[in-house]
Amino acid sequence: MHRIFAVLCGAIATFLTILLTCSVPAQGQLPGLPDLSGGRLFEQPQSDRRDIKLHPIIFDGRRLFAIAGLSHIQGSGELTLQQRAAEIEINLYAIAQRLTDPSQIVSEVRVDERSQQPVIYINQQYLMTVTALDAESQGMPPRLWADEVIEMLGQSLVRYHQERQPEQQLQQVGIAIALLLALVVTHHLLERQRHRRLRHRAGHEQELTAMQQQEQESDVPANELFERKNLLQQQIANLDAQVRLMRLGEIASWGLGIAYILGLFPQTRWLQLWLIQGPGITLLRLAGVVIGITVANRLGDRLVQRLFQSVIHGRLWLPVGPSTTQSNQRFTRRVSTSIGVTQGVIRTLIAIIGALVALGTIGVSIEPIIASLGVIGLGVSLAAQDVIKDTISGLLILLEDQFAEGDVIVVDGKGGQVEHMNLRITQLRNTEGALITIPNSAIRAVDNLSNGWARVDMGINVSYNTDLDHAMAVIMDTAIAMSQERGWRQKILDHPELLGVDHFGDHSITLRLWIKVQPLKQWEVAREFRRRLKKAFDEAQISMPFPQQELWFRTPLALEPSQFKERPSQP
Repeated sequence: MHRIFAVLCGAIATFLTILLTCSVPAQGQLPGLPDLSGGRLFEQPQSDRRDIKLHPIIFDGRRLFAIAGLSHIQGSGELTLQQRAAEIEINLYAIAQRLTDPSQIVSEVRVDERSQQPVIYINQQYLMTVTALDAESQGMPPRLWADEVIEMLGQSLVRYHQERQPEQQLQQVGIAIALLLALVVTHHLLERQRHRRLRHRAGHEQELTAMQQQEQESDVPANELFERKNLLQQQIANLDAQVRLMRLGEIASWGLGIAYILGLFPQTRWLQLWLIQGPGITLLRLAGVVIGITVANRLGDRLVQRLFQSVIHGRLWLPVGPSTTQSNQRFTRRVSTSIGVTQGVIRTLIAIIGALVALGTIGVSIEPIIASLGVIGLGVSLAAQDVIKDTISGLLILLEDQFAEGDVIVVDGKGGQVEHMNLRITQLRNTEGALITIPNSAIRAVDNLSNGWARVDMGINVSYNTDLDHAMAVIMDTAIAMSQERGWRQKILDHPELLGVDHFGDHSITLRLWIKVQPLKQWEVAREFRRRLKKAFDEAQISMPFPQQELWFRTPLALEPSQFKERPSQP
């Protein structure tokens, strides 16, 4: 396992190294990778003139040096600089193709009599003229810069000839095959480790789900239960981060390996240079931004979790009154909701910063965007007043502890369990499984059915011919017996209370019973009590009411005796 992580860390380190070398001059490089430094290509001009524009000279897929022009010259001036670079490259390829023996390279510098500028010849063939701007951009005299250019050209021509020899080609093929095999083995090992962590993650999620379902029935203190849930959530987050890093490691290793293989052969080196110079460097930098955002989100989540852990241990704020089981459960539920909301706010800020950095990476100037943030914020505040109202309302809901995630609430006749909450919206899951989304600013009055404790408010109907004292005694005996049983003792918080006769109906008399229970247990207790009460009524021969109606006639009915004669039966 440690070796796998070593390979992964090495791939990521190489990835970051390539990312840095795309913007920082490098003096050395691995074989097969292009000369990213380009000699003096990426150095700033040494003269006082800052209007000098550089253009690279590329030969055999490698950057050799740069020629210079004036950046303020538009139109034909820019085309002239590109045409001059293309002419130099064409001349250099023509010289290399005619070269049969690297030891026959003869380079010399001649001074043009009219312009007094150094002119470079190789094997008596004209290559280029070193202009004053070329030398000035490198901060040295023209003749000295011409000598350095000749040295670089000689090394490039020798390398051009050697890389096309059969022995060198076979050696490069062997390196490419070995690297491909290493990539396949690394991919297989990383995939095995990734699937193993996914299985561990699934197991932790099942354990967390079971813990959340048994939260109300557990005898474990709320603080300890919160720490266990937080530990499981941290383990799940760590496994997620490891899986993402392994996936990035696979992508980085394949990308770097393929780029290295492309650089081994002169026929494909241009493709490697195009990938690194053009879209490749942009993708690398964007990948660096994505990695930075991921790491920042992970650090932010850990920081928020550590902060709220200190809060739940020290009770620094969010007072909940006396330390009881219900208050501890309420406190931990409130802290869990606050953790999710705070992490969402931090992730939003990190995403905004990451978007600005990504825009700067692809070449978009972000200074005007930052300078206009005040005007943009004013316009957004005017156009999105409802969003601002939602955010303020969500903040007040959290501070006043109106409800939290896991509570069962009723808002404007729509009820359900709070499945998700942030500063803008609250999402409820009703009994039919529908997800109800309510903007926080639309919540005017809310019924919280699970804050602190709940109550079974039951109306029991009995018929008019029932002995009420006997029925009330049976109801109380059933309720007390249920409250003293081991399985229901923790759910029923107080002695059941029978209020007495509550209502005279058309067909029945209503007796009112109250049972104080734990939050969200009122429905479970009520269903079980109804089952027990039906059995108790049957044993006590107390009849349940049914619809009945009495008819009163103002005059007696005159019924003829013949109406009661039996009718003959049909054959």
